[in-house]
Amino acid sequence: MTQTVFLAFVYAAEAMIAYIYLKRLFTAKFSAPVTICGYFVLYAVLYGVSMVKSVVLNVGGFFLGNLIWQFFFFQSSLLISFIHSGILTVLMTATEIIVNFLLQFFAKDYAAYTYNLTVFIALCVLSKILYFCAVQVCTHILRPRRNGGSDPKAFLLLACLPVVSSLVSVAVIYTGLTTKLETFTEILLAVSVVFLLAANILVLIVYDMIQ
Repeated sequence: MTQTVFLAFVYAAEAMIAYIYLKRLFTAKFSAPVTICGYFVLYAVLYGVSMVKSVVLNVGGFFLGNLIWQFFFFQSSLLISFIHSGILTVLMTATEIIVNFLLQFFAKDYAAYTYNLTVFIALCVLSKILYFCAVQVCTHILRPRRNGGSDPKAFLLLACLPVVSSLVSVAVIYTGLTTKLETFTEILLAVSVVFLLAANILVLIVYDMIQ
């Protein structure tokens, strides 16, 4: 049950990351609350699909879900929606592969994530932070330039938080792999890394609002 609650927060964060990506590049057809609610409903379905434990089904559902959401909730053609859904899918898949590689590199017990809550949640958070970073780089490249361009110092400052958060997540994963922790400590560490992910997203949302 605890793992399910944490996963729900991680999926909500993943939905917000994709929303920020599309909001920066396209004009929404509806108000922000309607658009976000629609996406959360979609991700609730994707969360249910993830319970099947099929990589092909999960990736296919992610691609199709983002395609449908972008086409119906943003001012975007079907072709453009297809392309950007593909970009998000590639970024998400690539970050999952990177985290999987890191686990194999650091862990003697590769299956630790299946029974260790701290390792499992920290791995999920790390993959989403990397996904968040990749999405921000893409939007920085693809986003139409404003007069005077973006402030390099602000972009560098925004990049620092995900980097620090990634290092903290790696440290938590290593701790979970090498140290026997009490259940309360495991939950506390899991809550901490989830809040790190939320902080990254919140800082970017506030930054966009004040621009």
